[in-house]
Amino acid sequence: WNLVTEPDQHYVEGTRLPADFRAIRTPGPELDHYALYRPGEPSILFVGDLVTRRDPSSPPELAEVPTRFAPELARQSLEKLLELDVDLLCMSHGGYIDEDPGRALVELYERTA
Repeated sequence: WNLVTEPDQHYVEGTRLPADFRAIRTPGPELDHYALYRPGEPSILFVGDLVTRRDPSSPPELAEVPTRFAPELARQSLEKLLELDVDLLCMSHGGYIDEDPGRALVELYERTA
């Protein structure tokens, strides 16, 4: 299996992507991890593996940071996302949150203090 491929597009913090999404660097689960945010109606935030849930009824959890990285990276990345107005929070694991996702992120941040 040769699964190494080149991405269709390279981006960095702040890059504007199709559909008005913006790349936000959110290291934690990986050093090159990014969240994708689109302001507007509705505002959408894809957090990838930074925030997960076991199932749709469980609270969000912060990604585990590999021991080779600084353990505070994921929490610092989460803190950056608290500034965003979010109507729909999409996670790679655990589905989505559409009922006050901003509050869910704040509560997660407070639980991981």
